[in-house]
Amino acid sequence: MFVFLLTSNLILYFIGKTTFLNLLLYHAAQLNTDVVLHDAFKKTIFILRKDGTVDYHVVDSGLPMWVWDVLASPSTLYLFNPDVKGTQAFMSSAFTVIVTKPDENHYIRFENSNGMYVRYLSPWTLEEALDANRALPPRRRLEESTLRERFDTVGGSIHTLLSPKDKYITTDTKITKFLASLTVKE
Repeated sequence: MFVFLLTSNLILYFIGKTTFLNLLLYHAAQLNTDVVLHDAFKKTIFILRKDGTVDYHVVDSGLPMWVWDVLASPSTLYLFNPDVKGTQAFMSSAFTVIVTKPDENHYIRFENSNGMYVRYLSPWTLEEALDANRALPPRRRLEESTLRERFDTVGGSIHTLLSPKDKYITTDTKITKFLASLTVKE
């Protein structure tokens, strides 16, 4: 079993965990391997098979044997997106990636496992954010000047940087209020 845990720093708000999972899916498509995408919040599992077929399962009381068969292979990529309740990824032989905030409730089952590595996602650089923006469909892209201005305000939080204007204003207001509430003790 190999578990690769990616966490984000809470103070940076939204680093882009879902964006990272999508990036892993993009690269996995080129690896000729089966991928299990488990979304604990939606209680769903998608199995993207290397032969191009896709299977779907709603996680309610357990997993059928055909899902366990896929997870039994060390060459399977198992991507787990936890929910806020602390739902755990399934223990398996698959190469497992748990993308979460640094909250042990999301990976406590794996903490003492051999082969578990914790990595922290760093914020996106301005160049990476500009490249990501250019990759968006034209109707979703931001003006480069807007993206640069947002980067100066919130840094490399890709979720916040590329959010729609109404959501960005709300997030910017929350960050401004939070920063204004901080004090330095002498």
